[in-house]
Amino acid sequence: MGIPAKFELRDSSNQAALWHAVSRCNVAEVKLLLKSGDALPADLNGVTPLNCAIMRNNTSIARLLLKHLRAFYSTTTFLDDKDVNGAELPLCLAVSFERTQMIELLLEFGADVNAANRRGHTPLYHAVDQGRLEAVELLLKQQDTNLQAPDHSGSTALHVATKRNHKSIVNLLLANPNVDINCRDGHGNTPLWWSTRLKQDDISIRLLAEDGVDLNAVGWKSGSTTPLYHAVERQNYLVAERFVKNPELDPNVLGSFRWTPLGHAARDGNVDMVKLLLRRNDIQINAVRPGEDSPLWLAVKCGRTKVVGLLLQQGKRLDINSRNNKDGQSALSAAAGSGYLHIVKLILEDSRTDLNAVDKSGKSAMWHADSNGHHQVVKELLKDPRLCVDLRPIASVAGSQ
Repeated sequence: MGIPAKFELRDSSNQAALWHAVSRCNVAEVKLLLKSGDALPADLNGVTPLNCAIMRNNTSIARLLLKHLRAFYSTTTFLDDKDVNGAELPLCLAVSFERTQMIELLLEFGADVNAANRRGHTPLYHAVDQGRLEAVELLLKQQDTNLQAPDHSGSTALHVATKRNHKSIVNLLLANPNVDINCRDGHGNTPLWWSTRLKQDDISIRLLAEDGVDLNAVGWKSGSTTPLYHAVERQNYLVAERFVKNPELDPNVLGSFRWTPLGHAARDGNVDMVKLLLRRNDIQINAVRPGEDSPLWLAVKCGRTKVVGLLLQQGKRLDINSRNNKDGQSALSAAAGSGYLHIVKLILEDSRTDLNAVDKSGKSAMWHADSNGHHQVVKELLKDPRLCVDLRPIASVAGSQ
């Protein structure tokens, strides 16, 4: 006996009788209606009868539909083809709802564990993104699961777990021998780069415990940075200490604004962080690249007296007259131009200080102090016998004081 034509009619949502039977979990109706043929047509929202069964978590009806569909389509086509599965691939949908029995059923019928949906997301990506721990465990048991499958932005499952702060899932992924701990997304960012940027301390410490983790990976988001740079920038002493203790660390990689981690800490006036970084024998206290701001210059420019004092204590390690920055300005000139008398005095205590050094515009510390009206600084400079410049421009100032 044939199926009445009314069973093939669709309502305003493009849902046929089969779709409604599945939605109501009516097994008898589903069996009857399956005799009419196609069980894949989606409604206006892109939901097929199979996907409806998945959302209803009805494995009995899902099995009926799968058996029926397998008779009409190849396994790969009807479960992994984005063009015939509506808005979402069945396995991705089952993972999103963490329907573990449904996931097992779909895998039994040959669903590709690595098939990506229209957004480039694999089932594992979905499970990780939504924190579906049981689904992740189940997918990782599949021999062919690709842990490195990237989405359209180049992010892998480990990237996503890190960014979402799913610590348990990070542990699961790291326990898998096929995971690449140093995988890079489209901007070159590693999971450790992301965990330090987002201040996911537990995950950062977990990643740092792994052999072979790249401590010095340079990533990008509104500027180039490293994991150590993030720890310093966020004043995260606990994580920064883990980096500093690791001999594989290069503590001198430039970050945003051409600052080293030490330069950033100096600029922030973070005395404890500066002390921590100075423990490294290979730390570059001075600017060594063209256009680079030295830690001393940055500390002076921001009036960080304690950090300036700490850097000056480094003695011969410190080039007190460094002028590598874009303007060729010394730390003394920066202090004089800003009117930081206490810092000027500190710098002048060092016998190596060059009072007569000029920047790229030919301007000295005296010029910067005088032109900005910092008369007390001018007087302090005039008292120093090392000063040997034409004093006529500031004679009137000195006389008036």
